[in-house]
Amino acid sequence: MYPESTASSASGPIELTISDIAFGGDGVARLDGTVYFVPGTCLGERVRAVVSETRSSFRKARLLNVLEPSPDRLSTPDCLMRIDDGLRPLPAAVYAHLSYAEEIRCKNAQLLGFLTRQAGIADAADRLLPPVPSPKITRYRNKTTLHCAPRTRPGTGCSGKILGYVLEDNQTIFDVAACPLSVSAINAELASIREDLAFWRYIRPGDDLVLRWTRRNGAVVYVNRKNQPHQPAPPLLEDTPILGSIEVPMRGFFQTNPEIGADLVRTVSRHIETLTPSRFVDFYSGVGVFGLSMAKCGVPTVVGVDSGADVIRAANQNARKLGLSDRAAFQCADVAAAARETLSRYAGPGSCILVDPPRDGLAPRAPYARSRELRVLQALCSYPADSLIYVSCNPSTLARDLVFLKEGGYRLVSATLFDMFPRTAHFETVALLSHTK
Repeated sequence: MYPESTASSASGPIELTISDIAFGGDGVARLDGTVYFVPGTCLGERVRAVVSETRSSFRKARLLNVLEPSPDRLSTPDCLMRIDDGLRPLPAAVYAHLSYAEEIRCKNAQLLGFLTRQAGIADAADRLLPPVPSPKITRYRNKTTLHCAPRTRPGTGCSGKILGYVLEDNQTIFDVAACPLSVSAINAELASIREDLAFWRYIRPGDDLVLRWTRRNGAVVYVNRKNQPHQPAPPLLEDTPILGSIEVPMRGFFQTNPEIGADLVRTVSRHIETLTPSRFVDFYSGVGVFGLSMAKCGVPTVVGVDSGADVIRAANQNARKLGLSDRAAFQCADVAAAARETLSRYAGPGSCILVDPPRDGLAPRAPYARSRELRVLQALCSYPADSLIYVSCNPSTLARDLVFLKEGGYRLVSATLFDMFPRTAHFETVALLSHTK
């Protein structure tokens, strides 16, 4: 489909044709049997690049210039930030050079690849539903974390310190005056903070400045200081599509893109309306958004499990305030430790299980190093439910876990991509599985 890549010289620039976009956002090219990954490129482009890193099975290359641009390349990248005297995209914004429609197409193709190749689902293309794009592609994040570091370059920061993001080397921190992915209220608060000399006297290198925004609370700020306990803080009020306003601990997790977070809840509720379970188990429940929403939708028995004491207190408090404590209860426990007992009581015919694990998925280590890492997956297969809803923020660990779940009798009914993090490499997936009796 695309012309061959060619070498200009043995050690100098090479010409490459981008034949794919890998998960993570790098363009993929092949030359003389070697795979090259080139950030900042588009599918079908012919580019000049120079090798920046050599590994045993691939090479990384730095883009020099685009010889034949894609029609999907933006004339000017968005998510630009000023570093020293120049502009460059935000480090995490790997798709800042692409049209948003092409970004969604790339991500959906990556999800299909994981389902087909890594998970081994032959008919995955028939199971993949249309992706759900974000209404906003910038200015959507409701939480921003900046790291404080000593000032190493003149003209940045204040009082010998800077606040910023970590660059691609995972070491260098550059000063951030405003983040193009954060909501405007967070950037306005950050601008005010940066002018406050008392703040600069208070914050220390190694501290993290966290800014959060909710529609009801506006922008709130706190500092995480290493090796010091967190000070008590009042809860925030977050809006949800089914429950209305709920309490969330200031340091507790909540989806960073509120519009897509609401779409996730609506999608799960539509699944529940079709499945009509009598019992709903919510693993990694957080403050109970999914579990409480399903109780509000009419599920008679909802049980949630999460290891965070603060979010479980908030979940049970929300249940009481919403008048749902007679049908929804949440337990503070390690999911791996509690999975077997919980499912032995609540799984089986008439039940639905939802799992919303962190990026490591249901087995924190891969390959599965010890039996502990398998406990959630083993419990799901030993005590199966009629349906399992897997909400994933990492398609790689989702695909890995689907292999185990398939062997345990589950089959994929549908999968949908939700673009929770536009311009970045990441996205969420909602996978619906049924168990074959």
